[in-house]
Amino acid sequence: MIADGIWPGWMTGELEAALEKVDAGRRTKDTGKKWATVLILADGLAQGASMRQLLRADNGTCAESTWYGKAGKRARNAWCRDEAITGALELAKRLAVQWESRRVVRCLEQARERLAIGAPEAVGRMEEAAERLMELGADEDLPAGARVRAYDRAVDAGAKWLDRADVATADKSQREDRGSLLDVLEELRELDEEAGEV
Repeated sequence: MIADGIWPGWMTGELEAALEKVDAGRRTKDTGKKWATVLILADGLAQGASMRQLLRADNGTCAESTWYGKAGKRARNAWCRDEAITGALELAKRLAVQWESRRVVRCLEQARERLAIGAPEAVGRMEEAAERLMELGADEDLPAGARVRAYDRAVDAGAKWLDRADVATADKSQREDRGSLLDVLEELRELDEEAGEV
């Protein structure tokens, strides 16, 4: 196990190698904490949390003062200035975003399979949404909040369609209705336009 039992589904050999470079491949008293910080930050950032929120939470990351350092010698030793740590974080964040994109797409694919018989036109719209979500997940220039908002809307829309398809697939959570799949597709188009303007 890596980083005190943290082993995300998006872990790859490439990321393990990047983590091994932290502390120049030596094990220090802080190595495990550095690995955990990288993995927790990447996962949280991929889900739309801010760096500040993640570093201030009691979640296994280092303290904000450790990440950014303090005046004097500690500022030079800030973890955010360590190229091995920041390199591993960038890679981990990219992998976490891709993983989250695929997870949402899998949810949409499951909804599509259940709807294929009863509502073929809805299936076409869901396939279009799934393709756009995969493209968004790969777009590193898109703000995380916009990507997370699009995922959230797509999952809610999929749940709404499943609710209409069959009692067995209905969501029992009493969520607020956030719009139809057409609304989600329109939001994805708007995100495309915004990303093109950046």
